[in-house]
Amino acid sequence: MEHSSSFSIFVEPIYHPISQNYQRALTLSKKPSSGALSSMVRRIPRAKLSPFQCDEKPPCLFVLLRSGGAKSDVLGEDDIPDLLSYLQEQGYKIDAPMTSLARDAIGVGGSKKLVALVHM
Repeated sequence: MEHSSSFSIFVEPIYHPISQNYQRALTLSKKPSSGALSSMVRRIPRAKLSPFQCDEKPPCLFVLLRSGGAKSDVLGEDDIPDLLSYLQEQGYKIDAPMTSLARDAIGVGGSKKLVALVHM
């Protein structure tokens, strides 16, 4: 039986400590254990965006880096079309119907938005 793995891609605001600014970055629900995308993921500490923010979220998140880029070169929401094309070229399956259903059902609140559910 073939083992498959799934993960979600989100766009959410992060504080980038190197450039010392906020940006809307592409993040993953978990790091893929294999495949082309696994080398483009970096685990970073989640910085509070506001002193009023609660600590309910996990302390770290997984951001996507530009392939071949510096460790500070994080993919943003403008990179979504290129990322989705890249994922398809690499054999990942983007589940559009489930993504739409999940967006409607979970209604990820605040500034974090679901981009896609992906299967390997």
